[in-house]
Amino acid sequence: MMAASFDKSQVLDELTTVEALAAFDIKVRRAGREWRSDECPRCGEGAKGRSKFSTDGRKFLCFSCGFKGDVLTLVGELAGIDPRHNFPAVVAAAGELAGLSPTSSSTEEERVRRKAERERRRTEEERLAAEARREAEARAPAVWAGLASSSEQGMEYLKTRRLEAAIADVRFSTSAICVPLWSLDGVIMNVVARRFADGPGPKVKGLTDCSTFGCFGDPTRLASTSGPIVIVEGVCDWLSGRVLWPERLVLGAHGAGRLPDIALFVGTRAASAQRGLLFVPHRDDTGIRQVDKAIDMAFEAGMPSEDVEVLDVGAPHNDLNDLVRGGGR
Repeated sequence: MMAASFDKSQVLDELTTVEALAAFDIKVRRAGREWRSDECPRCGEGAKGRSKFSTDGRKFLCFSCGFKGDVLTLVGELAGIDPRHNFPAVVAAAGELAGLSPTSSSTEEERVRRKAERERRRTEEERLAAEARREAEARAPAVWAGLASSSEQGMEYLKTRRLEAAIADVRFSTSAICVPLWSLDGVIMNVVARRFADGPGPKVKGLTDCSTFGCFGDPTRLASTSGPIVIVEGVCDWLSGRVLWPERLVLGAHGAGRLPDIALFVGTRAASAQRGLLFVPHRDDTGIRQVDKAIDMAFEAGMPSEDVEVLDVGAPHNDLNDLVRGGGR
């Protein structure tokens, strides 16, 4: 039986990747301007719940296997239909997920009505998400203030990472070290926890509904620091940078994908202050790729190429904290 005929452009206009994932019970969570998932339809779940699948609602990318495309590519994978051999069936499956009617029985008036209703729902969802984010971020400073300044278990964890000198930069929950995530105008907007022990679920997690669009380290401290500005990825690398370069402004990204955002913001200010930038990427494909993007953003912000450096921590180290634990300087 031939698949019902659907208008491809209408399907692309009305169905998002987030809606397609939800229809197949794949959980996603908002992370700033995009959504993230621990599960890829092609290569499965990430190790220890690590987020590896990213979508902005129109395009998607798996950081692990490289699977990427638009909503039709995604529906084909989810429905087990090869678009190279049966593209009309993929369009039909996507159209049905969107609640559309085949073009043979759908009127222009109906299509306009459906589009308006879907736009109304999306606008309402975005409004509610933005409201939840504002409320969550407004509570973040109080959450940070309420955390403990000492913890026996937490100190043991810091010692295993050779980060005990960074004690002033952390606070503790019952099971994690915590650091504030600062907005780019110097306000605590999130609190990110790194668990003492590995186990099921994500080892690093921020407050529910808070954005990741910020950095570890207060970027407004530029004038009270000296030397190149250090930009790293993750909680432990940020604390490692604070141990290695206490006199410098060290900024950390809550995920490699935030490195370009930080570089664009800080690059303008660093160029004006005639301060260099030093990037310390994780030695994996994602870390290297995102630092390359971050360097492009720094150049776009006006940084001279001679003032931008990259520190390779060198094998066998995977990141800056590995280097610190190994006694490197």
